[in-house]
Amino acid sequence: MRAHFINVGQADSTLLEFPCGAILVDTGAELNDDFDGVAALQAYLEAFFANRTDLKGRLTGSSSPTRTSTTPAASTWCSSGFRL
Repeated sequence: MRAHFINVGQADSTLLEFPCGAILVDTGAELNDDFDGVAALQAYLEAFFANRTDLKGRLTGSSSPTRTSTTPAASTWCSSGFRL
């Protein structure tokens, strides 16, 4: 597992990366004249999924593309038997 800590303003959003999927935790973001946390998170996720094409732009347990999915996934099993 690899943890990505993404600056979204007031706090960090955490992306947990596994060999068979990814889970996004705490997607809340700051939005003001100085910083757009939503844009920062979207740019990070686009770069992440450009490198992880096997995930097809989706978070584990999500049927929606990440641009519209802000709900963390439920427990899911990887093909290797590792539980997310």
